[in-house]
Amino acid sequence: MKNKDQMQTSRRAVLAGTGLTLAGTALSSSATDAGAGLGSQAGAQAASDLTVILQDRRYELPEDVRMRLAGNGACVVQLEDDPVRMWRGELASLLAAPGTRLLGATRWPEFLMVRGLAAESGRRVRYERLDAASGAIVWLIA
Repeated sequence: MKNKDQMQTSRRAVLAGTGLTLAGTALSSSATDAGAGLGSQAGAQAASDLTVILQDRRYELPEDVRMRLAGNGACVVQLEDDPVRMWRGELASLLAAPGTRLLGATRWPEFLMVRGLAAESGRRVRYERLDAASGAIVWLIA
């Protein structure tokens, strides 16, 4: 029988597990389409149904989860302090592409900005959930 310490689950583990579940669902139809060039921006732009994980630095993504997402064809990008500048900067062709699915765990203000920017290219929120204890919004935009 497990002791009390082994039975407790942290909010971070629940948040990471939820994000992984969402990413796995989003990637199920396009894991093989993304190809091997995900590390380069050109390879990411060539993929028509790429999934981009926007990681807020306040919510650390465990290394094993990050590797599993990359293995499934997802591109993990750290969310910058100014999401609008990031969206319109060098990652513009990747983030603004209508076929790119966006997945993230961010605070409410960043979620609102990304949601508005994604709406400009015709994408809508498909899933959102608030983790009240940590203040994180877990979301999927496609």
